[in-house]
Amino acid sequence: MIFAVRFQPVSRFPHFASGAAALVGVLLLASSPVARAAHVIYSPNVHQGELAVEYRAHRDLDSDAGKDGAQQHKLELEYVPTARWKTSLLGEWEQEPGGAFKATEVAWENIFQLTESGRYWADLGILAEYAQSTRGGGAALELGLLAEKRTGKHTATLNLVAERGLSGGETELEYAFGWRYELDEAFEPGIEVHGELGEWSAPGSLRAHSHSAGPSFSGEWEAPGGDGELKYTAAVLFGLTGTAPDNTVRLQLEWEF
Repeated sequence: MIFAVRFQPVSRFPHFASGAAALVGVLLLASSPVARAAHVIYSPNVHQGELAVEYRAHRDLDSDAGKDGAQQHKLELEYVPTARWKTSLLGEWEQEPGGAFKATEVAWENIFQLTESGRYWADLGILAEYAQSTRGGGAALELGLLAEKRTGKHTATLNLVAERGLSGGETELEYAFGWRYELDEAFEPGIEVHGELGEWSAPGSLRAHSHSAGPSFSGEWEAPGGDGELKYTAAVLFGLTGTAPDNTVRLQLEWEF
């Protein structure tokens, strides 16, 4: 998907632009082991004053014992202090196939909304995250471009993400795409695609990397009395390449206060 948008977000938001440029430079010049990201699709749009707790998880199912049972869980506390910035603190737990379930990472995640929702052809934002391993694996930075387009009841979201450690290694590229249709506020069926694009300096062929796709379901309910909302996303992904797990089940729950 190619976004060709005619607007001037850079001149209007110089602090976001300069910060993004600095993070890009760090990602390309810094160097460490890169953590495997949880399956998630980020919207560039934020809502000022929102306070929420979010839970994300995915589990791999595969006939190969070396892939089967791998899982990751993230618990996040998020707050939106301004109309353009959402900030979050996260804890991560993982289990490798046949291994023990353990805490692996803490992170500080930020989303910067660059454009007003619905004003241009697509809504754009930036993802920036600093993650610190709790298992002696060092720290990593993640930077992503977020784009979303809503037409009627259709919403399409694209994420392009680069991640790099701070003490050796390569910059790894990933993507995520989601489309959903609003049948009802509480039920929006759709599809998701998640995958890897390889190293920045030598991406290689698409077939050499992990790619998965499948149906998704999302929606939200308002709590009785209007005291908050519960949002959910669930998806079943099927491996498209040999390096991907046969199936991945993912769940995302968010409680907004």
